[in-house]
Amino acid sequence: MIGVAGDDAALAACEARLLPMATGRFPMRLANHAGFHSPLQAPVAAKGRAALTPGLFRGPALPLVDGRGQAWYPLSTDTRALWDYTLGHQVVAPYDFTAAIRTGMHEFAPEAVIVLGPGTTLGGAVAQSLLALKWQGLSDKAGFQTRQETDPLVLSMGIAEQRKTVTG
Repeated sequence: MIGVAGDDAALAACEARLLPMATGRFPMRLANHAGFHSPLQAPVAAKGRAALTPGLFRGPALPLVDGRGQAWYPLSTDTRALWDYTLGHQVVAPYDFTAAIRTGMHEFAPEAVIVLGPGTTLGGAVAQSLLALKWQGLSDKAGFQTRQETDPLVLSMGIAEQRKTVTG
């Protein structure tokens, strides 16, 4: 999926060009979205940098993976670089969800991926990323669905039964 950011006029022009090719619900506007992860947020990033000094940042308690696919580790994080990413790239540049999933899977090889939410919408994106990686031999939707029935790889906190599996 590709996100497009712009003011109302730019989005209207984009929709006018895309709608003849669109099927179903795409393109769609995200409610209450303000061009996050785009250069439109440069003023917000500047305000954040002015209000939050690098000295306020500490290394993470647990490893983190950012929207470029870079891992940040508790004992080796350059907190100035983390501040710079958090109030810079993360705010004004696209978030590469697939890169984040790829790094998380390769670095930590989890038994399952827990999708916190909101809702269940990220489950499909996680599944598509895992299929692109051919994670544990998964290569198509049918194979992923079969795996989910017997040994779930993706657990969503937005699905009651899966939430029980996570929380016991």
